[in-house]
Amino acid sequence: MQCVIRTISGKLHKCNLNRILNNETMEQSCECNKFGDIFLTTSTNISKVIVNNTQQQELETDNFFLLEQFLVLVICTGSLTLLQFTIYIFYLIKDCRIEQKMITQQSNLSPSIHKNKTSLIYKGNSLIFKEKFKVIHQTVSLFYYSDQDIKLSYRILELLSQFNLLLSLSILECYNSINQILFICLFIIANPIVILILRIFYKIIEAIYRFRRIAAYISNFILIILLMMPNLVLLIFYILKIQIQQEQYQVAIIVLGNSFISQILIEPLTIFARIIIYRLIASSIKNMELNSVYHLMHFFVMHNSLEEIFEEFTRI
Repeated sequence: MQCVIRTISGKLHKCNLNRILNNETMEQSCECNKFGDIFLTTSTNISKVIVNNTQQQELETDNFFLLEQFLVLVICTGSLTLLQFTIYIFYLIKDCRIEQKMITQQSNLSPSIHKNKTSLIYKGNSLIFKEKFKVIHQTVSLFYYSDQDIKLSYRILELLSQFNLLLSLSILECYNSINQILFICLFIIANPIVILILRIFYKIIEAIYRFRRIAAYISNFILIILLMMPNLVLLIFYILKIQIQQEQYQVAIIVLGNSFISQILIEPLTIFARIIIYRLIASSIKNMELNSVYHLMHFFVMHNSLEEIFEEFTRI
């Protein structure tokens, strides 16, 4: 015997059947948590129908919830990309105005007189790290260092594209319904390492950018594509009808963890490693020795502030 309720929408739900035995009679009552028509049935097949109907309703509810999560993620990533692109355009226009002013000022200035450089002795990697940390750090240097060869708008675009690559990796990792803390911690640590490896590719793009004109446009275009990567990943998910199994907060946790590991831990270690490598190859580069390995290392660790530092020292 089963107790069933049919709601106003026509869906069937199973209710609790309470039985109370009073001497020779038995009282039966249905306890339901919904409004509708209540039926008492003795069919042996009704339980199967109810179970199938309930499973179908739960599946529809889950699909609607996942679709809602997907739409929220699309809106958030789209808004973020639009904001980042607006910031890039703002600084690009600002760089163009500054460049025009510099051209005007240089045409009005007389040739500069070079002062004699004082001879200095190298004081150690740790001191250089403390003094030049804020001008080499990828994020902090945006506020403290001005590079004549690499415009501020390009450096901002480069940083934002790397952040969006972290976001893209987080979205891809949340495709599966893996909500274990161990996997989330693994993704938080692994993603910044992947971006660190990809910075070799970024260094090549930056070298292309230094040629200016068409090469600079190509470099900016590649970075803009990388900036839009989260939106492209979600577009592919939509076309292939792939649903993300995780909620937005898990994506946010991974991305924020990635940013912390990348900028607070990996970036300082990378800066110190660059200074050590620069210290080892500085003499060879300064004397223009034909060492292909040193020149390759110099290409990847090169930074204008380090170039300026090591040119000042007569003894390294």
